Amino acid sequence: MDTNNQKVTRQLKERRKEVCQALKEKIKATIEESSRRVAEQFRDAVPYSQSYKTSRMLKAKAKQ
Repeated sequence: MDTNNQKVTRQLKERRKEVCQALKEKIKATIEESSRRVAEQFRDAVPYSQSYKTSRMLKAKAKQ
């Protein structure tokens, strides 16, 4: 009976290990995909664009 319990326990541990590995791979893929999306968004963005500079200059002149 002990050998049967040990066999079941071993099978459960192996299955748990497989599930954990699959989850790790899924999480890693999701993080990479998310990082790729963020990188694409920032690649297309133009930081401190001319219109922003102009609006700040106009606000500064208005305060003077």
